[in-house]
Amino acid sequence: MINMENKYFLAAVLLIMGIYDMSFYYNRRHQPNNQRGLKAYLIFGIILFIGGFYALFR
Repeated sequence: MINMENKYFLAAVLLIMGIYDMSFYYNRRHQPNNQRGLKAYLIFGIILFIGGFYALFR
């Protein structure tokens, strides 16, 4: 069982990492090279962000 301090820490880490990955995609989307892996950052960021909200309100 996860206690309350660990729950909020986990939720904060997931939200921050999700925002970071989505901002990485947003800042690099207009560069002409290295476009192949950018969608993965967006998808992974969305998954982490949703997981952070789920961990926060669960």
